[in-house]
Amino acid sequence: MELVPYGEFSRLRLGLFCPRRTKIESLESDGEYMGRSWSGEGIRGVDFLWQKKGDRQLACILLTLQPTFCPSDVEEAILAAIRLRLRRGMTSVVVRRLLGKPATRPFGIDWETVKFRYGCEWPYLVMADFGSDTGLRSLDVARLDALPEDVFRA
Repeated sequence: MELVPYGEFSRLRLGLFCPRRTKIESLESDGEYMGRSWSGEGIRGVDFLWQKKGDRQLACILLTLQPTFCPSDVEEAILAAIRLRLRRGMTSVVVRRLLGKPATRPFGIDWETVKFRYGCEWPYLVMADFGSDTGLRSLDVARLDALPEDVFRA
């Protein structure tokens, strides 16, 4: 299964998924992620990022999958729009069954972070963070063409 083509992903904006009166904050600071500078927009638990020097094409979505952060209806709508069949609380075993063999898989006593290269025609980085008692608790989805080549180094 493929995620959405880059052109479709690039045009997404957070406001498409939020209730009408949601205050969406501009993220114009010099935020750094994966060795690059980003701008974007966000609400509590959700950031939509594009490269700071660029044309505001969405390159990365960061989701905190906890009820007190990201509203579940917003989270579900975003994941459906990009065709990613994951949901909060899934175990790493279930996610690996859906996404395949991880590129990297660092872990600790009560957590695990797994990076996947997902998709052939439109490859993405899907980075999933799991708590031993909560399952899937955060998710980063980024177009690989917007990231450094060494993104999968451990």
